[in-house]
Amino acid sequence: MLAMLCLVSTSGAVNNATASENGGASGLAPASLPATNGEPAPMNESSYRNFLSTVQSMYREDFNYSGGVLEDYVNKTISEKDAMVATTSIFILTSHSVALLETNKPPAAYASAYNNTFQALINLRAFLWNMSKFYETSKNAYLVQARKNLNDSVSYYKIGQGELTSSQPNS
Repeated sequence: MLAMLCLVSTSGAVNNATASENGGASGLAPASLPATNGEPAPMNESSYRNFLSTVQSMYREDFNYSGGVLEDYVNKTISEKDAMVATTSIFILTSHSVALLETNKPPAAYASAYNNTFQALINLRAFLWNMSKFYETSKNAYLVQARKNLNDSVSYYKIGQGELTSSQPNS
């Protein structure tokens, strides 16, 4: 129980980032990007900055929703099964964000912000998988690993967001 409360206390780390920085998620989906030979067309720096900001908004949404599921579980307002199903759904959404980021490689000016945002999403996805396994099995080993993944995810996110905020596009 103490480990779960420690996880809940970490959720405030990203909640302080405002979704209004980019007006929230813009509903960007891979099909909305122009494609050439099955590959998305390269984006200029300004477009990529907006794209990466949108992906970071999606990260915040997934992070915040997963914190809500955990809080509901700790407060015993949802069952293990419901928590597992909800967390698995967020895992799928986060996997979509990872795939979206993978298919849109950054211009050189955003390579570091891309890498940190990518690592934040990969670790968030690992956190969600471990939490789903915890809800399924009640094995604390999954909770311990989830905590590590969550801490790593938040660290990468903060660095990536800082890089995006401080960078200025050349176009």
